[in-house]
Amino acid sequence: MDVPETLLKAIKSFRCSLRNSFYCVEHDVDVDGVAAGIITAVALRRTGYEAEPCAVERAEVFAPDSGALVLTDIAVDNEAARAVDSALKKGVDVYAIDHHPWAPGYRERLNAVVNPHFCGVPKASSWNAGLLAYITFRDVVPDYDWLAAVSAYTDMCIAPWSERLVERFGYENVKATGDSLTAFIAVKGPSELDRILLNSTKSIRDVLRDDRFKKAKYVFESAVEKYVRSPSEHALVWDEGKKLMVIEAGEQYNGLRSVVSTRISVKPEFRDWVVAVMGRDQKSQDYKVSIRCQDWEKRVNVGELARKVAEKLGGAGGGHPAAAGMRIPGSKKEEFVKTLHSLL
Repeated sequence: MDVPETLLKAIKSFRCSLRNSFYCVEHDVDVDGVAAGIITAVALRRTGYEAEPCAVERAEVFAPDSGALVLTDIAVDNEAARAVDSALKKGVDVYAIDHHPWAPGYRERLNAVVNPHFCGVPKASSWNAGLLAYITFRDVVPDYDWLAAVSAYTDMCIAPWSERLVERFGYENVKATGDSLTAFIAVKGPSELDRILLNSTKSIRDVLRDDRFKKAKYVFESAVEKYVRSPSEHALVWDEGKKLMVIEAGEQYNGLRSVVSTRISVKPEFRDWVVAVMGRDQKSQDYKVSIRCQDWEKRVNVGELARKVAEKLGGAGGGHPAAAGMRIPGSKKEEFVKTLHSLL
């Protein structure tokens, strides 16, 4: 595998630093996050440790009271940074496998980190956590190559040889599996997917033959399609001059905003648009926003845009140049629209 030497060095350091009897593996709630969390937890178990995956929203990362914390596909900033601070104060070891930019000063404080951003790897954000977890433990979990391939597809990974990994299983099979896992997370939740991947589903074939995934995909795709088919009909903002659309999605499916924003943004006519899809979180009543721009180099780094907008509104945001997210107070919907519009 064509892995940069600096990244291999970080992986070796990560593996050598493992010393705890129990690991709480917190992971993001999308397919990439689930893949990274499951691969890491299974690898730790096979290596002789106790490990438990735990799906968490990035705003809900927590510090365990004992053992060790492994963050997978979770940027150490905002709430996650505060959780790391809390864990370190408790004497809990903290590890991370991630591909996001972090808040300054945290890399040196963790026990070990696998993150291309700290290894001088070009286009570091375009690697992905599921693939990085697989690379880190591939000698222990060679049978999870299929999940790494699905993770690479869903996160648009451009890491060397990731395309060959996808081709090994067939692009259409990987795509169908990725879409099925995304839908299952949305309808049934990431924790239920964790349980299934740990106990019964061990291959792409298992996913594609399972009626549970088929039913979830039908329900989810029905909700997604109406926004993707006619985005202007659901737009709060539709500005052809600034090439900006803001859509409010009422459904509560986890991941709906991300999928809708991505699928609209990859349409040829919208690749240079800023596409924002927002929806209210039932628990907090805050708004969560997914924002995309495929041709971001010509337009705007939406990771930076999300951070700036969220900061102005007392929320939290950030992400990659082409794909980002934010959380804003529920009372600031109109202010969000105005702020986003003014910064473009």
